[in-house]
Amino acid sequence: MNKTTRIRISPIRLLAVWAVAFVASAVANVAVGAAWRAILNLPSNFAQIAPPAIISITLVGVAAAVIVFAIVARFADDPVRTYTFIVAPIGLLVSWLFDVALYVTRAFPGTTGRGVLALMTLHVITAVITVLLLRAQGLPKTRPAARQPA
Repeated sequence: MNKTTRIRISPIRLLAVWAVAFVASAVANVAVGAAWRAILNLPSNFAQIAPPAIISITLVGVAAAVIVFAIVARFADDPVRTYTFIVAPIGLLVSWLFDVALYVTRAFPGTTGRGVLALMTLHVITAVITVLLLRAQGLPKTRPAARQPA
């Protein structure tokens, strides 16, 4: 079995990708959140779809995604494919569990099914932006050559 050289990613590269993904996701999510609030007539006391909550959760979600990407890149033979088609979808589903728990427990005032579904769409927006940026910029442009079997 051939062993491939594991990819080492520059922390500066990951920090840059994280920053761009965070800003792009936060801007998109705040805009879409405002639209959902108006279109779905969400209760004004449902703070989870207000800009401060959207921005803080987006910050955490993108940071987690970038950290997991770095781990996958370090250990997977095909990190982009593994992250894109296995890890990121699982991460999105896990993030939705928090939204479902929010709905079931009604932990915050104004929680409605419509509001939770709106939050779930924001997770999709963040996931798409972050995965696309990580695919495009997360890895060095040239992959190291495979080691020859001994």
